[in-house]
Amino acid sequence: MFNAFKVDANGLPLLDSFQDDLLLEDYGILDTEPFTPTDQLLDPRVDWTLGRRGIPFLDWGPMSGSDWMLDQANMGPFLNKKAMWYKRNENVISTQSAYWAQGVNGDNFRVLRLGHIILWRAEVAIEENDLATAVTLINQIRERASDDLVMGRVANTTFGAEDVLEIDETQPAANYLLGLYPSFPDQEYARKALRHEMRIEFALEGMRFFDLVRWGIAAETLNTYLTSELADDRLPWLQGATFTDGQDDHWPIPQVQIDLQSGVLTQDPAY
Repeated sequence: MFNAFKVDANGLPLLDSFQDDLLLEDYGILDTEPFTPTDQLLDPRVDWTLGRRGIPFLDWGPMSGSDWMLDQANMGPFLNKKAMWYKRNENVISTQSAYWAQGVNGDNFRVLRLGHIILWRAEVAIEENDLATAVTLINQIRERASDDLVMGRVANTTFGAEDVLEIDETQPAANYLLGLYPSFPDQEYARKALRHEMRIEFALEGMRFFDLVRWGIAAETLNTYLTSELADDRLPWLQGATFTDGQDDHWPIPQVQIDLQSGVLTQDPAY
C-alpha cells in the first residue's frame, strides 16, 4: 500500500507503475539500527494514513520503528494512524484497563464521509462517459488534500535510548507533492484514476474489499498481492492462501439459519 502513494514530478499518481521499484521499508530492522525514510515524492495523505519510522505520529512524536510494533514480523513496518487517538486524549477517550483489552478507545470513526459521496458521484460520471464532471470531482478531493501536510522533518536515523531527537518543525516531514489532473484522456484512464483515488483516500478504513468486489477485480487484485508477498517471504502466515472468485467475495448462509428454516433456505452452491 505504501507504494500507492508515490507520485510523479507533477504530483500525479503512478497509476500503472507504482509497484515498480518498491520503496525501501524498515521491515525487520531494529529501531536502534540506521534507517533513512525515502525521499521519493509522496502524496501527503500517506502520513495521515500510515505510521512509519522517522515521521511524526499525530502528537505522540516521531515513530521510532520496531519498538512501536507488537509483532513486526507479522504486522509489517507500518501502523494505522486513522484508528489511533491523539496523545492529549489518552485516558480521556481511551481506557487504562477494560473487561476486553487495555487501551480500548472511544475515538469517533466516520464510516461514510463526504469524500465517499463525491467519489461515488465521480464514478457514476465516468460510467456515463462524462469525464469533465469526473475530473472536477476527483480534483476536488485532491485539492483538499494538497495542503494537509504532516510537519516536522526528523533528522534521526536511529532511535535508541541515548539518541537525541533532531526535528525541524518548520519543514514538512517528507517530500510531499499533490497535483491536479488537467483532464482525463479517455474512460479507461478515468476509471484507473478514480479507483486509485479511492484506494489512497480511504486507505485503512475498511472499504477497499467491497470496492474490489463491486468492480469485479477482487480475485485478480488479491491473488496478485498474495503472490508478491509470498515471493519475498515477508508474511509467512499467508503461505497457502488464495482468493477463490465467486466464493471468497461473500459469506455462506449460517448453518443455524438453514436449520431454523429447513426446506426454505439451502446453502450457497459455492460452499
